[in-house]
Amino acid sequence: FIIKGNDEILLRRLFQNHKMRDLIEKQSRIVLEIKDNEGRFGPKFNESESELYFIVTGVIKDKDKLKNLFDLFKLVINELERIEITVNQSPEVNLYKE
Repeated sequence: FIIKGNDEILLRRLFQNHKMRDLIEKQSRIVLEIKDNEGRFGPKFNESESELYFIVTGVIKDKDKLKNLFDLFKLVINELERIEITVNQSPEVNLYKE
């Protein structure tokens, strides 16, 4: 897999977790990013907020692959907390607009 970022030390700390690397390798062709505000047409976040963003081609039908993906999200969030990039807080989730 390819890792891109602007802080090599933080990336090394984040990806020193072998379980995370194993879970990434179990996925086929995914994009996993941390995104900030995306300008005028994208979602709006407060300055202190970001989004863990995922893209995959096609539909995931394999239950094990989907479970591994959720495990990967959980592990990434936990590791971001561990290396103090984020803090533990309840997310605001809006699945639809009222």
